[in-house]
Amino acid sequence: MIYLDANSTHPPREEIFPILEKYNRQFWQNPSGLYARFLRQKIEEARLQVAQWLGAEKEEIIFTSGATESNNTSLFSFAEIFSNSSKKKVLIGSIEHSSIEAIIPFLENRGFQVERIPINCEGLVDFDSYQKILDDDVAFISHCWVNSEIGTFQAIEKMGFLAQERKIPFHIDGVAGLGKIPIQLSKMPIDAFSFSGHKLGAGKGVGGLYIRSGLRFFPLLRGGGQEKGKRSGTENVPAILSLGEVARVLSQPNFQDICSQVEEYRNQFEEYLLSSLEGVVLNGHQDFRVQNTSNLSFSGCDATGLVILLAEKGLACSAGSACMAGSREISSTFQAMKIDEERAKSSVRFSFPLVGNFPWKEAAELVKKMVEKFRSVQGKKVGPVFIHPFQEKDET
Repeated sequence: MIYLDANSTHPPREEIFPILEKYNRQFWQNPSGLYARFLRQKIEEARLQVAQWLGAEKEEIIFTSGATESNNTSLFSFAEIFSNSSKKKVLIGSIEHSSIEAIIPFLENRGFQVERIPINCEGLVDFDSYQKILDDDVAFISHCWVNSEIGTFQAIEKMGFLAQERKIPFHIDGVAGLGKIPIQLSKMPIDAFSFSGHKLGAGKGVGGLYIRSGLRFFPLLRGGGQEKGKRSGTENVPAILSLGEVARVLSQPNFQDICSQVEEYRNQFEEYLLSSLEGVVLNGHQDFRVQNTSNLSFSGCDATGLVILLAEKGLACSAGSACMAGSREISSTFQAMKIDEERAKSSVRFSFPLVGNFPWKEAAELVKKMVEKFRSVQGKKVGPVFIHPFQEKDET
């Protein structure tokens, strides 16, 4: 399989398999047991690895089950902090993950007024509008660092300093940017930062939350008192240790060289398709985006059908940016960017894994071939169509 859906989940890195094997088979004990203190020590070593990579203090890192929990925890905690405050305005990004979107009704039921931070047609924050709504009534702010659909990254340092001037807590969903853009949280005006393990090549079921030292915090999960009372629940030791190992791998100086190589592959992939096919449009900003992400609209193609056809030919990509599962609605990202319906429903996301030696040309040639096949069957109008995977005979 040619895998171009790394923003959905990154292929596990080879370095984690010995860890998962060892700590699932041999050291599976509960780390809270007095007989398993060495497991507690291993968790703390992983916490230190993650903290050093992120430029944070070890005590500022909380291990969670993933970024969904980390995002939920951040917003629930902020809501609790300001539950009795006169500040009831909350600023949320316009292109957020569903784990942020799903908390908005809760915030509104608690009496908060949620206001969206506007973006432009390329998916970047409109700073004139941002500064206008950033007033003394704002309780807290939450925004994604990178949008996983189109890959655009925000000027979070500038956003954060504007919030910091007004002493407004600032949360960042860092999932789609971490591992691609270096960050040192101790030097950033960020109060809370969510991240995920499997998006980096660690095990699934683990993530983390950075909470700046001194910030008031209310845990979401309570019970056994793990994570020093900040996140109860028996720790997923193998997954946590895999995250620590990935932090070590990604902190190596040569990893940025790999990211640069991936960017070159992506650019060549795009150039091939843009030059060899008509009706191909890039969604998002040409430059202000992470190295591995390419979101392209193919006129005359229904994205879902094209993705299925490509999967049958051995190429994995995503149509998640076009239509939400189970509906024909346009994704919130494209709505916020004011992208027209036909372009949105023909958009496909290709996200490269952060590894060396990727067959970009083979992938591009296959995409070109399947787009041409799809268009020959469907014609110019975008809509549902089914192409049987065995209709086409191999040319070899």
